[in-house]
Amino acid sequence: MATTRQQILEFMRAHRMAVQASVANWSAPQAAAVGIVVTDAFEVFFDTLDTSRKAANLRTNSNVAFVIGGLLDGEEKTVQYEGVADEPSGVELEQLKQEYFASFPDGPERQAWAGITYVRARPRWLRFSDFTQSPPEIIELRFDDGLANSTMTPVGLTSRWIAAARAFETESEAPLFRDPLARALAGTAGFAMMAEIRAVFGLPQSKPDPYLSIRTRFFDDAIIDAVSEGPITQVVILAAGMDARAFRLEWPAGLTLFEIDRHEVFDHKEAILARLEARPRCDRRLVRADLTKPWTEALLEAGFDPSRPAAFLAEGLLMYLDDRAVADLFASIGGIARAGSWIGMDVVNTDMLTSGYTAVYMKKLADMGCPWKFGVNDPIEFLAAHGWRGAVVEPGEPGANYGRWPFPAMPRDMPNLPRIVLVTARAG
Repeated sequence: MATTRQQILEFMRAHRMAVQASVANWSAPQAAAVGIVVTDAFEVFFDTLDTSRKAANLRTNSNVAFVIGGLLDGEEKTVQYEGVADEPSGVELEQLKQEYFASFPDGPERQAWAGITYVRARPRWLRFSDFTQSPPEIIELRFDDGLANSTMTPVGLTSRWIAAARAFETESEAPLFRDPLARALAGTAGFAMMAEIRAVFGLPQSKPDPYLSIRTRFFDDAIIDAVSEGPITQVVILAAGMDARAFRLEWPAGLTLFEIDRHEVFDHKEAILARLEARPRCDRRLVRADLTKPWTEALLEAGFDPSRPAAFLAEGLLMYLDDRAVADLFASIGGIARAGSWIGMDVVNTDMLTSGYTAVYMKKLADMGCPWKFGVNDPIEFLAAHGWRGAVVEPGEPGANYGRWPFPAMPRDMPNLPRIVLVTARAG
C-alpha cells in the first residue's frame, strides 16, 4: 500500500533534526543542521541567531531546502523539501514557539539569548523516498498554492503579495488595521512573491511594510468617510484582488459594494472565502471583468446605478497600466460617475519609473512579469482633466503617517525624486 500524505507528515514529525540549505548573496549554497518541528500544514519551524549565515541568507533570498531523515546509519527513508522562509511574528509566532518548545524543552532558555530569531518554511514541493522497498517508493507532493504553480497572471499575483503584507500588519503588536482573512488569501504564493520583492532591498521578510500599511489604513478611513458624509450607497473596488474591505470594515446599512477583477483572481479568492465561511458586512457583488477591456456594462448588469453617486477605489492599480489603458479607464469611470462621486487611488511620478534609485526595483518587477508603466507628475492636474477635484498627500506627511513612516517627509518642490502619493477626489 502506498504511503499516504498523513504518513509522510508523521515521518517528518518523528525527526527532530534536519539538514537545512540556503543560498548566500554570492549564490553559493550553504548548509547547516537545525532542530525542527513540523506543523499540520507541512511548515518547518526552527530557531537560529541573527548572526548565523542561514539567517542572513534567508533575509535576502527566502528560498530554503531541507533533508529530513537518512541521518542515522541504516535509515533508508528521507524527505527532500523545498520551500520559502519567513520570520513569523505576533500571535502566530507564539503559537509556533509553543509547539517548538514542546519538542525542545531548552527552547525557552534560548529565548533569552541575544539575537535569537525564529524561522518558518512553507512548502512548495517535497519528495518522500523509501529505499527499504525494491523498487524504492518515491512520492512527490506539490503545494499548489505556491508561486510557481499559480494560475494567476503576474499582475494578478501582486494582489496576494499585498495580502501577505496586510497579514504581517494584522499580526503586529499594534496594527493599523485588522484583516483576519489576509494570510489565507495570500497563501504561499503571496508570501513567496513578497519575499522575492523584499530580497531586492535586503529587507526583513516578516515585518509590516510601512508604505503598504499606511496606504491600506489611509484608504480604509477615506472611503468610510466618503460614504458616511454624503448620499453614497455604492462602492466600486477596481482590480479588487484580495481586498477584504467588504468583510472587515463597518459599512453603513444598505451599502452595495462591487468588486471588479479577472476570473482567475476571483476563482482563488472565492474558494478561500468559502472555506473560511467569511460573511460580508454589506451587499457584496462580483464583477468578473478585465479593466483593460470594456467593463462598465458588466458593472451595470451587476446592479450598479449610474444615476446615483458612488465611491471608486483604484488602489495599487494605475502603475501597472500603460498610458492608453489609464485614459480609457478614466473615460469609462467618467461615463458612470455622477457628480458628487468619490475616488481614491495611489499614483507614482515618472521619476519612480526612471530614477537610478529605483532601477533595481523596476527591473525586478519587469522580470517577474508585472512592470510599472504609468506615472504622472501632477495628479491634481491629471484628475482635473478628467472632471475630478483632487487632493494629494505623501506618505510621511500629516494624514498619512500614523507614526509608521520611517523617513523624513521630502519637500514637494524638491526635484528628481521618486514619489508615490495617495489621492482622493470628488467628481464635478
